[in-house]
Amino acid sequence: MPKVGRAPASMRPWGMTGTARAWREFWRGIAELPLVLRWSVRSGLVFGTVGAVVGLLVGLAAYPPTAWFAVLEVGIPAFIVGTLLGATAGTATLAVRRLDRTGK
Repeated sequence: MPKVGRAPASMRPWGMTGTARAWREFWRGIAELPLVLRWSVRSGLVFGTVGAVVGLLVGLAAYPPTAWFAVLEVGIPAFIVGTLLGATAGTATLAVRRLDRTGK
C-alpha cells in the first residue's frame, strides 16, 4: 500500500508557502556567511534557544506569572556564551584549515 501524505514542496503546483520560503532563505543566508561568523551565529541560536526553554521551565516552576522574564534572564546570557564559544570554535577551525593548507 503506498504511503499517503503531503507531496514535497517541489512537487506541489503552488510551490512553497511564504513561511517555508522565508526559513529556507534565512538558513541559506547563514550558510553563506564567513566561517567564524557562521559558527558564531549558529551556536548563539542553539544556546539561546536551549537557554530560553530552560528559563521557561525554571520560571514556570518558580512563579508562573513572571516566567516570561526567566526566558530572557536565562536565554540572553546563554545566547552570548554560545556566540562567544562559536566564535572561538570557528576561529580554531579556520586556523587549523589554514595550517593544513600551508603545511607549516
